[in-house]
Amino acid sequence: MLVGDLVIPPNATAAVHLPAADAVTVTDGGHPIGEATGVKFVKVDKGASICEFGSGTFGFTSEIAH
Repeated sequence: MLVGDLVIPPNATAAVHLPAADAVTVTDGGHPIGEATGVKFVKVDKGASICEFGSGTFGFTSEIAH
């Protein structure tokens, strides 16, 4: 499991590749990433969930794909 904090500065966005088999195994503050405010799930590609994060502070967890 990967656990981390992410801070995106005001007026910025970030495309983040998180190691995960699918979006269901990625959470922000204990909620599925697709339901998190300021986060947009984009797609799964090559064992990574790709998400776009807006400005803010996020505490995420990700089940690492095998």
